[in-house]
Parts: sequence; C-alpha cells; structure tokens
Amino acid sequence: MKRLLREGCTAQQWLRLSEQGYDPRSIMQQAIQEMADQEKEFEDQICQPLVA
Repeated sequence: MKRLLREGCTAQQWLRLSEQGYDPRSIMQQAIQEMADQEKEFEDQICQPLVA
C-alpha cells in the first residue's frame, strides 16, 4: 500500500513517464517487459515447491 501511495498506480506512472518526454511506444514496451519479469518471479516463487 505504501508503494502505491508513493509511486502511484500503473496508469499514473505511465502518465508521469509521458510527461517526462517518453513516447507511448517505449512506455508500453517497458511495461510489458516489467510485467513479464514479475510473472517469471511469481512463477518461480509459486512453482518452486512443486519441482522438488
């Protein structure tokens, strides 16, 4: 919750990047990569006990 209040929601972060001059395409590419990284991290955390 503190992170959300500090950094804002995802859409707010995208708007902030846009206001800083980043183009929408690069913002979305970065967001896609971050989401893929998070999913991989979650997958590793959740599925790890099943592998043993």
